[in-house]
Amino acid sequence: DVLPGDRKLRDVQELEDDDDEDSDAEKPKPEDEDDDPEGLCDADINTLSAVQKIIRAKRKKSRRTKLPPEKPNVTVHIQEVLPDGKLGLGLDDADEDLRGLMIVQIDKKMQQHGWEVGDRIVQLSGQEVDDWDDFKRLWEAAKQFG
Repeated sequence: DVLPGDRKLRDVQELEDDDDEDSDAEKPKPEDEDDDPEGLCDADINTLSAVQKIIRAKRKKSRRTKLPPEKPNVTVHIQEVLPDGKLGLGLDDADEDLRGLMIVQIDKKMQQHGWEVGDRIVQLSGQEVDDWDDFKRLWEAAKQFG
């Protein structure tokens, strides 16, 4: 009474020749498919919850990765840093739709390199900088190996 009754297996089915369609494989999204069905990217950020802000940030970053790579119009070579090991720049995240970091403050000793307030850092040691985490990782690598 506890065990189930005998099971009857279905007949064997032949495999189809369609190797292209695998139900487990992820299908690439078409370019015109909406990547923001809830409209979080266009909503006022002050009205969003913390979770919605995280989702919005991921979607914005995904959109930025689809943009063509930016070519810097000015290249600055830093031979030495400040005595405390810092770059001497006040940095802030750029607008959500732009890559890189925005320069908001410049130390007197770093003005000789041609930085201007409002410049964006989009590359560091030839690597793309999309946000603060990318910059921090690349800056630490540059200090360590440079």
